[in-house]
Amino acid sequence: MMPGLSKKGVDVKSIAEKALKDEKLLSELLEGVTTKKEEVRHNSSMVLNFLSENNPEVLYPRWWDFFVKLLSSDNTYHKLSAIRIIANLTKVDAGNRFEKIFSRYYGLLDDKSMIPAAWAAGNSGKIARAKPELQTRITNKLLSIDRTHHHPERRDLIKGYAIEAFSEYFEEAKDKKKIMEFVRKQLNARSPKTKKLAKEFLENKVSSESIREIGCCGAYCKTCRASATGSHCRGCKLGYETGKRDINKTKCKIKLCCFKERKLETCADCPDYPGCKIIYGFHDKRGTKYKKYKKAIEFIRKNGYAEFLKIAKNWKGPYGRLE
Repeated sequence: MMPGLSKKGVDVKSIAEKALKDEKLLSELLEGVTTKKEEVRHNSSMVLNFLSENNPEVLYPRWWDFFVKLLSSDNTYHKLSAIRIIANLTKVDAGNRFEKIFSRYYGLLDDKSMIPAAWAAGNSGKIARAKPELQTRITNKLLSIDRTHHHPERRDLIKGYAIEAFSEYFEEAKDKKKIMEFVRKQLNARSPKTKKLAKEFLENKVSSESIREIGCCGAYCKTCRASATGSHCRGCKLGYETGKRDINKTKCKIKLCCFKERKLETCADCPDYPGCKIIYGFHDKRGTKYKKYKKAIEFIRKNGYAEFLKIAKNWKGPYGRLE
């Protein structure tokens, strides 16, 4: 056994690089991951995980079955190593071996211990990105955590890991509505961590359609009567993506700069906002609405679109109070 594996604080990357060229060392690492010696087991697992992330072809397909067997181990640490490494190896799983163990892997959500369940949930994002054809099945498994035997408080903790997984593939997921409903429910979770993750997830997943209704200058078109009725305004950015309107025909310098040239949603996203003559010239005009639009942009820069939309949805016009 390599002497360094029994020490604390080993250089994981260095040992992994040696294992790439040394078949004997690789065998020692595989043996070490199941040893009873804690430091050796921990270090071996860390190195193998590093290899599975950075050089998965070294472990796949040759050692795939070795890690699959660990999923059924009575030792929780063995399971955890396998859960993480198998998830990493799915990105090179040309033989679709994961599909054959799908039920076995996700059966761990109902493991006797909460920790393997949490790890299986948390590593699901990697698998979903590596195997998009399995995303719906993975989503359904994560949405079914309440069906497991775990105590309600522990189920709430596992759901936090599921939310982290959802965040990795949400944009390409086909079941966005189900995922959003699941995450919203976790705002009332018993776990403070899961509550926080749910809140952050929802804030980060504000739909592009909602943001599109915020004008480049800070006006909120959705609650603007002129825009809603279409009487003399069709909204700042609405209709351009569908081809109903031609951005090249607009006379608004703000829109041309922000939306057309810089491909931004609002001036709040622009790194050159402080001191920009175009937007500052507009906001400095006489009239309450211009000052309100400026406050809206500055609010978004500080608090984000999600917080802005929570408040703005109750306005009766294109601007309102932000307290």
